[in-house]
Amino acid sequence: MKYILLKTTLVALSAGLLQLVLPWWSIAIAAFAVNIIIGSRKFSSFLSGFLGVGILWAIVAWNIDQANASLLSSKIAEILQAPNPVSVMLFTALVGGLVGGMGGLTGGILNGSKR
Repeated sequence: MKYILLKTTLVALSAGLLQLVLPWWSIAIAAFAVNIIIGSRKFSSFLSGFLGVGILWAIVAWNIDQANASLLSSKIAEILQAPNPVSVMLFTALVGGLVGGMGGLTGGILNGSKR
């Protein structure tokens, strides 16, 4: 359990820093790097990448939504025929989490640790 919390925090921090200078897909690189350095089981590797990036993107989406008084998310929800702007932010977090999870899973598999 302590490895999941540690790796989730490291993934979120490294993904946040990488996104400042690299494209959006650098989140997969961050999750991959953390999970290849700190090896563990496949599920733990996926979960740490998924939670780290998913939570990061949810926070970023919420901050952007608050900065423009929900104008952007409301318009995107209308275009996508989503029920409300919150569902757009949750979908954003889900997509980021899946990309981070796959990066983490790849790192965990390549590490090959049984921990």
